[in-house]
Amino acid sequence: MSKQINILILGRPNVGKSTVINRLLQQNDAITLDVSGVTRDLIEHRLVWKGRSLHIWDSGGMALEKKSKEDLIQSEINSRVKKAIAKATKIIFITDNKFGVHSLDEAIAKELRPLKEKVVLAVNKVDSIEELTSVSDFFRLGFGDPLPISAIHGTGFKELLNSFIAGVKRTKVDDVSQTPMYNIAIIGRPNVGKSSLLNSLANEDRVIVSDKAGTTRDAVDVLIENKGVCFKFIDTAGLRRKSKVTESVEFFSMVRTNRSIKNADCIVIVLEANNGIVKQDKLIIQAALDANKPFLIFINKWDLLERTDEQRKEIYNLFTSDMPPLVNYPFIFGSAKEKLKVSQLYQIIPKVIETNETRISTSELNQFIKYVIKQNPPPAKYGKRVVIYYATQAEISPPTFVCFVNNGSFVNEGYQRYLEKRIRQYFGGFIGCCVNIEFRSDQKADDKANNRLKSKVKNK
Repeated sequence: MSKQINILILGRPNVGKSTVINRLLQQNDAITLDVSGVTRDLIEHRLVWKGRSLHIWDSGGMALEKKSKEDLIQSEINSRVKKAIAKATKIIFITDNKFGVHSLDEAIAKELRPLKEKVVLAVNKVDSIEELTSVSDFFRLGFGDPLPISAIHGTGFKELLNSFIAGVKRTKVDDVSQTPMYNIAIIGRPNVGKSSLLNSLANEDRVIVSDKAGTTRDAVDVLIENKGVCFKFIDTAGLRRKSKVTESVEFFSMVRTNRSIKNADCIVIVLEANNGIVKQDKLIIQAALDANKPFLIFINKWDLLERTDEQRKEIYNLFTSDMPPLVNYPFIFGSAKEKLKVSQLYQIIPKVIETNETRISTSELNQFIKYVIKQNPPPAKYGKRVVIYYATQAEISPPTFVCFVNNGSFVNEGYQRYLEKRIRQYFGGFIGCCVNIEFRSDQKADDKANNRLKSKVKNK
């Protein structure tokens, strides 16, 4: 394995750290708004530059003054950032050229000065040649020549990337690219324990946990390696009903959450053991089903109950009776707080993803279809029987099967569900995966069948 380089992007609130990272990654992943303190957790990304494996950490805005109740969360951000400072290979100290040297910049500089050798001072928002003259003002922070950059225009970013790897031994890019990485979205309604679950998976406090719903405002990416596999866990902001979304930050968090679901290889849906399944849980589960994504259910706060087999069965039956499709998805009964059964996610997630990529050979599939039709043929419609000529698997992720019939509109939903159930039974369950079945009319096959029928009638 290549050596990991941890790059901490640091600075006071709203100096453009997330915009800098978006430019580095060439994608609009983090929320970028002109609102102080939008990013509250350490968000982690991975990229490769000149053969080096880089882990980029986007810190929450680091402020060292307490003024209100909101600053209790700010204090927690500061604590996390200080831990990250100790672990970082390089620290990129971002400042704002438009504002000039701020008192908080000076306070942060004081914190970083003992680690001067691994600090790179970058002055953001140098958006024109004329603005270069004010960059020298930042020299007094004590980190040598400041590096002028513009996250909006992309100037200075080649020099910034080179500063990440200055003095670091070269590694093989192949080591990085061949490491399997799964994108895992952790979703659920607000305050069910998503952030606690992520912290438990990471075996450290990576995400701020609070009893206040809505503490996680952005979708937080955390990279964790387990037994040679890299998991990119995305702790999404709690999904609420649209009518409950009032702040612009929360709106864009929902957009980012929905995008995380779309880009996920697998989804972990967090539900509460002690509250049963509520309406918002059902909407979230339906969103995962509609996205055709593989997922599993983590029943959190299991430690608050008696944890008997009867209770487990009762909760499982309650959930699956309310939402019948859940019988095809794995359940883990655990506790994020007590780290109960959390490690099972590392075993189950790769299996679910592998199952989602299962491909059945056409010959084996058609043997199965013939067997099923013989046992239970599709019901006739308008007095005309439904003929399934042949079937094939059109796609994986999710497994999608296409049956060519004389008239696709004749096949009812009941028979479609029956066929899905039999496919799951016969081919190993497809546990954790959506199974799609399509019926398409094959006019050529239908014409041939009709011609054969006419020929038989004529010969009689």
